[in-house]
Amino acid sequence: MKYIVLVFAVIFSCSFANSQSVITEEPAVRELMDRFERLARAEVNIDGWRIKIINTTDRREMERARYKFRELYPDHSSKSEYVNPYYSVKTGAYEKRIDLEAFLVEVKKHFRNAIPIRDKIKKEEIVLALTKGN
Repeated sequence: MKYIVLVFAVIFSCSFANSQSVITEEPAVRELMDRFERLARAEVNIDGWRIKIINTTDRREMERARYKFRELYPDHSSKSEYVNPYYSVKTGAYEKRIDLEAFLVEVKKHFRNAIPIRDKIKKEEIVLALTKGN
């Protein structure tokens, strides 16, 4: 009896595995997916993370901080930015916040007010940072 049940189970599973259902994609769905892919490829910037080293109203203080950062970390790039009335210096290009935490701890030894910030980052900056190990 067990043999007969086993044979039926094998036959049933084989016939079930061989029956393939064909899924046809609607043209409108394909068109939407193609549009989504084009837009994703066209997107140059993504939401990412940077470290803001300093934020001040004094331009000279900002320039001193940027110079000091370059001296301490020559392998890391930095950017200065002015958004009235503040001057700031930012560094890094990270996709996830956790990726910047180790470097943030190091930077805080010299710049105690350094903080992680959200920023729009070019995809190529993140790729370049990953290849350099920043």
